[in-house]
Amino acid sequence: MRMRTIRPAYIVMRPRHLLSPPLLAALRRTAVFALPIVIYAAAAIPLAVKYRERLNVDAVCYIRRAMYWAGGDFYHALSGYWSPLISWTMVPLLKAGVDPLYSARIVMCACGAVAIIPLGLLLMRLGATGFIWTCAALSATALTFAAIAVREITPDLLLAACLLAYLAALTRQSPSASPRADFLAGMLGGLAYLAKAYAFPFVLVHLPLTMLLFRGRLFFRPLLRALAGFLLLALPWIAAISWRYGALTISTAGPRAHAVLAPDNPSREHRWTMTVPPDPYVLEFENPETMPYRFWSPLADRRCFLHQLRIVYHNLFGTPPGAYPPVHGLLATIADFDLLRLSIVALLAAPLAAARLLERSRQRLIAAWLAATVALYCAGFLPVFYIPRYIQPLAAPLCLALALLIALHTRFLPPALRRAAAGVVVFSFTASAWNSIPGDARATGQYRILAARLCNIFPSSPIAGSDRRNLAFLALHSGRKAVAIPLDGDPPAIDAELAVQGIDVLVVWPLRQREMSLGVVNMAERVARTGRWRLAFHFGPPDGGADVYVRTEADRPATLPDSRPMHTQPTSAFTPRRPSSSSN
Repeated sequence: MRMRTIRPAYIVMRPRHLLSPPLLAALRRTAVFALPIVIYAAAAIPLAVKYRERLNVDAVCYIRRAMYWAGGDFYHALSGYWSPLISWTMVPLLKAGVDPLYSARIVMCACGAVAIIPLGLLLMRLGATGFIWTCAALSATALTFAAIAVREITPDLLLAACLLAYLAALTRQSPSASPRADFLAGMLGGLAYLAKAYAFPFVLVHLPLTMLLFRGRLFFRPLLRALAGFLLLALPWIAAISWRYGALTISTAGPRAHAVLAPDNPSREHRWTMTVPPDPYVLEFENPETMPYRFWSPLADRRCFLHQLRIVYHNLFGTPPGAYPPVHGLLATIADFDLLRLSIVALLAAPLAAARLLERSRQRLIAAWLAATVALYCAGFLPVFYIPRYIQPLAAPLCLALALLIALHTRFLPPALRRAAAGVVVFSFTASAWNSIPGDARATGQYRILAARLCNIFPSSPIAGSDRRNLAFLALHSGRKAVAIPLDGDPPAIDAELAVQGIDVLVVWPLRQREMSLGVVNMAERVARTGRWRLAFHFGPPDGGADVYVRTEADRPATLPDSRPMHTQPTSAFTPRRPSSSSN
């Protein structure tokens, strides 16, 4: 009789049994984010190091707010204009002794990395793209986020991260499975409000529409749970700033974004006054609530109504070539999201895709929801001051998701053509992101060096100057109060006002090419020629830079430091002076 050999069970185990399905799913989700985050780090870190000194005026105000929070000056840190979340994220770095500007740069880079995760979750929960295309879409968006993170220090990227998380929480596959998920979605919407006040009206309109679209007649209770989560985070901040201003306040940014477009303000500039800001502020723009805005209503008369219509038209289509100030319209901004203008094509094709173009009903529902979300988010900026950075961090990845959805699930295309179309979409967005990498003179450390020199020569005098942007940068690095010279007026009268306010330092920058072409007068230069000022030193290259003047009546040191050009100054010899305790 033949003997049979019995093999142990563990010898015949197959590889598919080695990992449980939940573990395989978790590894698959993790792998989706690995390549995009590596790409983001490879792009963002070198760019952040290269442009670590790059600044913008809003960044100065957010950094100063973070310094107030870090110093425990909660009253002056409260603001209805400057939202708190980005400043709060800087506080631990400031407490650790990191330079304020570098703290803000680190926070911006972290925001871009964080935003990739909720975007990936959103794409996976929508089910519109497979593993490979989700990874490709995240990789393309990683380059976009890297360019945004180093271009300017603003809360727009942080807002996008919060809103992407909010959208991902709203679009899970089992909408009725967990009531806590509704509450979480509302909390993420409230967190977005803390990042930027624009999220407050957006979430309050978008949330019920989304609930109605995805839940149908059962939307009411989930909506109440989500609103409870939203108010849990939003109400404490509303209460704080309402106490600060003595009236119910949700935000002061919206009315001023509309007031800056008043009919009698064709330059679209904020109305700075020649006033030394009170302690602890170093810039008047730190506290816009005190600035003389001229609030207006489009319903006041026919002229205002027509002016409002022009604003909406220009914000949508842009201003004609050569117009000043130029306005890059919403449609042009959306078209610039990708090289081949597929974002516009996808948004225009969304109604057809939602009706008949896509294969399944859920895909058609998702296409309609994505297009409506982008349209609603952008529409809120039509009647007020608008610049492209307001919409790009959120609208660009949503347009990419919509374009991929249409490319991969169009019923009239064979599978090979669908994959080819999806590849074109990813290439188009990647190429546009690569072309958007910034670079200009603001990435140098010239303002830090000039601020250190001014602190060494003039230990206490506020600084007046001709360029509001450059003055803001000097104010941040020096801790000195800064006052902008108006574009028009009588030079002797301006000089007398500067003397009354105790300003003995005047910094004159040359006009920009655009200003010279419009015939703008350098009023600060005219003030310097009134005979009451003398040139202390020239900072920068001979054909540019800045002229620093001192008042002749004031006592000056017997010997001024040498006036070597900026590019010969040893940067390691200068350390930016932190604001004194009275400024915090």
